[in-house]
Formats: sequence, structure tokens, C-alpha cells
Amino acid sequence: MFDRNLESISHSRPDANCLMSRQVAWRAVLTHFQDRRQTGSWARLGPEAGTAFGIGGLVTSTAFLEFNPISGKADSGPSLTRPMLLIAPELGTFTQEFAYRSWSIALPCSPKSDAMPRRIRVNSTIISACLLTSVCLATFAQTPSLSGRWIVTQDFFGTPRYMRLQLEQNGSKLTGELNGDKLEGTVSDSTIHFVARNEKKDTFEVRGTFAQRILTGTMVATDAANRDHPYTFSLMAKPAPPLEHRAPQRHDFTPAVFYRQFSALNKPVLTVAPGDTIHTTTVDAGGTDENNIRRVAGGNPETGPFYIEGAMPGDVLVVHINKLRLNRDWASSDDSLVDRSLNSDLAAKMKDVGKEARWHLDLASGTASPEKPSAHLAHFRIPLKPMLGCIAAAPSISGAAPGTGDSGFYGGNMDFNEVGEGATVYLRVSNPGALLYVGDGHAAQGDGEINGNALETSMDVELRVDVIPNKRIGDPRIETDDAIISMGLDGSLDDAFKEATSDMAAWLAEDYKLTPSEIAQVIGAAAEYRVSEAADRNAGVVLKLKKRYLQPLAPAAK
Repeated sequence: MFDRNLESISHSRPDANCLMSRQVAWRAVLTHFQDRRQTGSWARLGPEAGTAFGIGGLVTSTAFLEFNPISGKADSGPSLTRPMLLIAPELGTFTQEFAYRSWSIALPCSPKSDAMPRRIRVNSTIISACLLTSVCLATFAQTPSLSGRWIVTQDFFGTPRYMRLQLEQNGSKLTGELNGDKLEGTVSDSTIHFVARNEKKDTFEVRGTFAQRILTGTMVATDAANRDHPYTFSLMAKPAPPLEHRAPQRHDFTPAVFYRQFSALNKPVLTVAPGDTIHTTTVDAGGTDENNIRRVAGGNPETGPFYIEGAMPGDVLVVHINKLRLNRDWASSDDSLVDRSLNSDLAAKMKDVGKEARWHLDLASGTASPEKPSAHLAHFRIPLKPMLGCIAAAPSISGAAPGTGDSGFYGGNMDFNEVGEGATVYLRVSNPGALLYVGDGHAAQGDGEINGNALETSMDVELRVDVIPNKRIGDPRIETDDAIISMGLDGSLDDAFKEATSDMAAWLAEDYKLTPSEIAQVIGAAAEYRVSEAADRNAGVVLKLKKRYLQPLAPAAK
């Protein structure tokens, strides 16, 4: 088909010998490329060097692209698994004109000719015929490799759910992970099929087609305990945007609205890049700002959400707390104790408490004291230790958005008094952009937030954000100058204790490559457990390990 087309073109114009020589030159292009494939040399594509096209709409970008014919991979743009027709300027150009109705080919009369290339116009019927045969130029233009990082949007009963898909293509074979679960499958032409399995033996079977780097299809989710009733969902996947670290910027943001749910449906108030710094303010837990103006209903109203470019499900959001500054001279708390702290005798004695207790914040001396103290508390002072009660990366919108008084794997109302200046918080990313919320500033707080409210106040906040790609964590993690800290959040203190222990064990296994025996010895000898939260639906327990004990363990590279 290829030879006959060129021959028919050449006989339709004068100077047939010159035109026939173009056939030799054209073949030389293909042979030259095949030879390069065999030797493993590199070919450069782009405006400076030429353009590569694939018939049938598979047209590469004209942006600079470096392509390795042996590996079939490129450092930008689409990747190829088989040779593509290359036509460099010195050998001719291949361009599309008039919306597929005709194509233009310019070739020199011969590889050694000094004459200017002439342009031949090829009728669209020839292109149409080429599209119908496997021996035409289209045999040299193949679908880009599917290897890489993808973001899946699943239609979960009318609500989008995001998943991370990592694919590795080796010929027609596919391997990789779907949300961390191993998968295996195949790819053929424009169709794809794979099955992912988790530790519970649940399966997720995906079938679909792809065109121009967009995958559409279905997922059949089968519960191992109920295989007779699988669910089928439609889905769409596209390549994940690259995670870029540009020159860091500082953003000053003045909030106009505050939210009372950690919802992924709230419109981001600001978009920032990894490495950027955000300077903003928060209102107190009751909704009052630094000017004593009630801005919103109470219940830990939050500033945000902030959209972090490149953050995707399956990543970890990193929040460095650079500065926390109190911006008014008072805070509000209570004079009662939460139920988890009371036995029956103490509960009876506390029957008449439950009033607001207002505190004076002396910013000059760095202390707090009751604003209207009783006789016994007239000289009672505590040091100011500003902290954020709430930091969250919004959970998936496939579930109901939790209120800002709640906590979980997404962070939220953790109320841990070491989430202060200099600390770093690590949170699981469930949505594109992470969607970071901050709020619930405390001037000081004892362990567990036993009064139900700490010293609640407004605050100036400066954060630096970053992203760790392709890393899975369970519950929130915290790092300070001298310790790493795992946090367990669950309905009881017993279960929160187990969660904190389990997450620290995973941390030591992942980053320090410790065995179960070694993990038990380290935790048993060096762990410090504290009750971080007892006031809310979820109790919190943290496990601290001092970094000085971990330094000799030679952690693996992160």
C-alpha cells in the first residue's frame, strides 16, 4: 500500500524520476530509524529538529521531546512502545491541512539533492485507505505507553471518588497498583483490562478503552465476603499532573468566609504550589476574630480550603508550622471536665459546674491567667503555648463531610498540644489538591483538652506546605525537633492506643526497615504515650519516640 501510493503520486506529476527518488529517500527515513532502534541511539523531536505524526489522530506535541527508541519512553509528551515514523527537516516534513481533508508531504528529490523540496498534495482518499490497512504508515505510529501515574475518577453512586493508579506497561502486559493494591492486566490496541486485589481478597476489575491519553470504562468491585453481589461503576482516568517545585512564594491571605465542615465540595480559597508559604488568620472556636467581631457560627470554623498544586490521592500532604502568633488578649474556656475523665464520685461533685471561664492573655510576659479569678486562683499563671487544634486534608467526597469538631485519618480536630510552632504534620491526601483546612487556635491546652474547650482564641498563622508523592500512611503523623509522633484517633482510648502503636510500627518498618521483633524492642524500651484528646467523639492517643534513640538505626532513604 505504501509503495503503490507513492508510485501513483509520482506518475501523476512531471519529473517522475525525481519523484521516484523521493520514495528512496522516504524509505531511508524508515530504515534509518529502525537502525537507530537496533543500536539504541536517541532521536530528538520538536520544532528545532522535526515533527513526528501518527495517522488516525495520534499526533505528538510540537513541544520539545526527547525519545529513546529502545525503552520507548520520553521525558515529556507521550511515550511509545514501538517505532514511530520520524521525518526530520533535512529529510522532509509531514503536515496536516484543512481538517483532515488533505495532507501535504514535502521531500527532497534525493538524500543528496541540494534542490529545495517540492510539495506534493495527497488526496484524502489515500489517507483514508491508509487508515484501513495495517501495512500503511499507521503501522509505525503506535499508542503512547500507559506507564506512569494516573488519577481515576469513579462515579460512586452519583458522587465522584478519586483513586491513584500507577501503571507499568511492558509490551501488552500491565502491572502496578490501584490505591496501593497490586494489579495485573493486559493492553491491546486501544483497550485495557486489569484486576486489582487487596489484602482482604476483594477484587476490582477494570475494563476500558483509551484515546488521546484518556481512559474510560467500568470497574466491577467484588467484596470477598459477598461475591454474588458485585457493584459496577463507570470511571474515567487521565495522567496525573506533574508535581513541580518552583521558586517558593509567600501568600498573604485574608479569609472572608469560614467553613464548619471539612468538605471537599467547598471551593478552594487559594491555590499554592509545593514549597509555598501561606500567611493567614483564624477565628476562635466560637467564630470570633481578632477584633472581637463574631464572623460565623461556632464549632471550630476553619480557614481554607487551600489547593496545593500536584497533590493527588495516594500522596502525603506535609504542613510545616512556621509561626503561630496570638493576635488578641483574651481566650475562652470552661470550668467543667469531660465525661471520659469522670468516675461516679467526681461526676457528682462536678454537678454544678459548666460555666464559661475567660482567660487574660498577657502577650508581653507570655502567660495566661483567669480573667476573674477566685481567691485560690488569684496568682495562678500558665505559660502561653500557641497551637492549632485543627489541621485537615479533606476526606473524599464519596462520604458525608465530617464536621469541624470531628477527627480521623484526615486529621481534623486533633487537639494535640504539640501541633505548634516548629512542628510538621503529615496527612493522607484523598482529593486532587489535598484541600487543606486550618483553625481552632489555642493559646494553651493541657493534655486531652479535659475542659472540653482549651484556651480558645484567634490567631495569626504561617504555614509552609509540601507533598510527598506515592506514599501511604494511616492516621496523622507529627514530627518535632526532637521526636517523631504517631497519632491514634478512635472511639475509645483503648482503640486509639492500638492505632497509635500500629501506625508507629508501620513508620519504623517503612522508614527504618525494622523487623517486627526490632519494632517491639524499640517501642517497648523508648515509647512515650500520651492522651492527646478526650473531649470529642474520637479519643486521641499519641506515641512519641525521641529522635536521639532512632539515629543509630540507619533509616532508609525516604
